[in-house]
Amino acid sequence: ESGDAKVTTVLRTFGKAIKFTREIFINDQLGEVARTISLQKNGFERLKEIMFFETLKKVPFDAKHKNIITTKGITAEVYDAMAIAMVNQRDVNDEGFVGQRMEHRTLLNSVSLPGQANSGVANVVKGDYDLWLTPYLSGNDYFGVANPALLPGIEFTTLRGSKGVNSRTIIPQAYLGVEYQMWEDFNFNIIDFRAFVKASKA
Repeated sequence: ESGDAKVTTVLRTFGKAIKFTREIFINDQLGEVARTISLQKNGFERLKEIMFFETLKKVPFDAKHKNIITTKGITAEVYDAMAIAMVNQRDVNDEGFVGQRMEHRTLLNSVSLPGQANSGVANVVKGDYDLWLTPYLSGNDYFGVANPALLPGIEFTTLRGSKGVNSRTIIPQAYLGVEYQMWEDFNFNIIDFRAFVKASKA
């Protein structure tokens, strides 16, 4: 059960290897080798984003944890209910906390609320939340996340605090060319379910 109990942090190593033959280097007139290596490094950042949302899906959202709102649509009232649910969660010192930011799969229009036909209607939550759009969540669920400075919910852990991709070049014996290896040590862990609330569309 995530909450006040001690959480065990487990690191994982993620790696990639790309082989380039001598022929590839000879014919690389457009810099595709360097571009390929750069894209592979960017892939680690995409992996981190995917892993964050996969971890978010593992948070226990139910009536017992008082962190789920069932709704037929996202309205100002639903945002209020989510904020109230967050405030009513108690921290380790049995004190309430405030300061939500919204992680959510559907972009909230800058001038109107979702589902409103009148684009001139003011968005009553504009400026109160950060609204995120992500392809890594599906369905009709919206997630509220507490300010990490007040109550962290998901921990991103690295080896000895080191961030960034490690790399090395190996000269193989079996063929003319090089092998480029990249790796990074990190993981995401749930440390407190009370940092989250979900609005689930019925």
